[in-house]
Amino acid sequence: MTSIKKDAGFALAFILLSIWITWESFSYSYQSSVLLRGLAMILVVMSVAFFIIRIYQYLRMAKARGHAAPFLEGNDVRHLLKSLLVFGLVGGYILAITLVGFLLATFLFVFISMCCFSGKPRVFYLVYSAALALTIFMLFFNALGVTLPDSLLPFDTFFKIV
Repeated sequence: MTSIKKDAGFALAFILLSIWITWESFSYSYQSSVLLRGLAMILVVMSVAFFIIRIYQYLRMAKARGHAAPFLEGNDVRHLLKSLLVFGLVGGYILAITLVGFLLATFLFVFISMCCFSGKPRVFYLVYSAALALTIFMLFFNALGVTLPDSLLPFDTFFKIV
């Protein structure tokens, strides 16, 4: 199986995952699932776009080379791995919100993203991730009154002022 076919399968898996997450979010109260639904729908759009792009590339390369098993150059593979990493991080972030809560999931998402794309973990990333997660949390959930998504751990309610 070529890597483009694997990518298309991966995109289909993420389409199904994000549709399932969107479906599951309807079991929560409306106010606490708005953020989760929005993120899941973004993941659907990203996955569908990725699927279409990879299928188009596969067909174009197969036609240009006259065979059904096109190959990718090293630079293409690196870009592809980064895009797959983004999909994985966003999908993991959405799932983490329902498990550990918005604040901890956002901290982990920002920290892991910064470590993955910079190539090396730094102490600054911990401080920045914590500050960004707390700032977003305070702005949306305390100042603007957006309802927190439901989660298994009550960690977010500890920081809720209002």
